[in-house]
Amino acid sequence: MDEEIQNFYDFPSIEQMAIGLNEMEKVLREKGFGYRAKYIAKTVETLSKIDGGFEKWEKKLKEMEYADAKVEIQKLDGVGPKVADCICLMALNQHHVVPVDTHVFQITALHYLPELKKSKNVTDVIYRRIKFYAERFGSHAGWAHSVLFSTRLKRFKSKEKLQEEDTVEIKKKK
Repeated sequence: MDEEIQNFYDFPSIEQMAIGLNEMEKVLREKGFGYRAKYIAKTVETLSKIDGGFEKWEKKLKEMEYADAKVEIQKLDGVGPKVADCICLMALNQHHVVPVDTHVFQITALHYLPELKKSKNVTDVIYRRIKFYAERFGSHAGWAHSVLFSTRLKRFKSKEKLQEEDTVEIKKKK
């Protein structure tokens, strides 16, 4: 996005992306996608060949229960639990889903479940424990997670530290 002139574009369709499939991995690597380039190209290829088309598959996913949709999405090359959860949250209207990665793990250990500080990485057990966000933040816990996650990004950090009176405590409604 240009700093002075802000142009926004629709995300290309699977069919549009499949047109450049032969060069896709190379172009994505040149654009800085690294190891993900191979998985993105393979996923576009897979999705472009779905019986009945991508839209039918996407509609089917939206009608599935969260756990079933997540399993289906993880059948795509390079898609693990976190990416599958991101897709469920951001594309399939599963607003309660909290994608768990190292940042969410660190936030959780620091602010909510200090006993997790003893763990070094995110295991399946910890992944399930962190799902408490849905209980704490309700049916839109995934978006609450997104706000918490964005606070960890350097570009959103102020050079000055927040003062105690500048912090906000979120309490669950009774």
